[in-house]
Amino acid sequence: CKSVHLLVVFGIWIPHNDPEIDEQLWASFVNIVNDFHGMEWTFSRRSTRVDFMDLTIELHNGSVVTRVYEKPLALYQYIPPHSAHPPGCRAGLVIGQVLRYYQLSTHESDAQDQMKEFYKRLRARGHTREELLPLFRKGLHRARTFLELPPEERLTDSKERSRKHDSVFLILPYHPDDPMSYQIQQLWQSLVAQPYDKQPFSEIRSLQTNEPIGVNRLIIGYTRHQNIGNTLSLRRFDRLPGPSVSSYNLHDGSIPL
Repeated sequence: CKSVHLLVVFGIWIPHNDPEIDEQLWASFVNIVNDFHGMEWTFSRRSTRVDFMDLTIELHNGSVVTRVYEKPLALYQYIPPHSAHPPGCRAGLVIGQVLRYYQLSTHESDAQDQMKEFYKRLRARGHTREELLPLFRKGLHRARTFLELPPEERLTDSKERSRKHDSVFLILPYHPDDPMSYQIQQLWQSLVAQPYDKQPFSEIRSLQTNEPIGVNRLIIGYTRHQNIGNTLSLRRFDRLPGPSVSSYNLHDGSIPL
């Protein structure tokens, strides 16, 4: 039985000034890599441009230039407006994609070109101009504000948010006829967080530490309902009853009972 490992790696090669010596160095490098750990690699031709994952990476005038790469056969099947998804999905899709275009593009012009195509594809899916333009403006503002921060501040901001323990989460399966999230938030504020003539929820003391619990925010999240794909397309065989997949011997035809 031969095991197969699929691993894709790219690197930047600094060439020697002498083309002949450079070819010898490259051939030596290929041999060293192929001798390492018994794996044989397939090397593509060296180039100043490569499509890697979701990036196009190019060497231009001694600098590394990147922009978003999209497969030529991509279908761009974004969520249509009539789909029963939480309203925040559309906002998150647009704002998140705009930020992604700006984060992965060296030149703003490339990010803007991607945004224009993204807008056209959403319009083709049925979203209206009135719905999309405010989201694109908001996404553009957030992207530019975020990228103006020093790199260490971008990381610090996300870490600080993850350390906060002032929130509780309510996760619900979404249905368009259920109460809207802002209505649930209003009930939370009036009945739990700041009830009239009663102690605020954040000031209630923990039975374990006798300290105020400090919870003053409700975060509402939504999950989708199970669909036919969850029944017909099993992805986690370890959750099924019965013997594990590895217990079946496919070579002698035996099946465990």
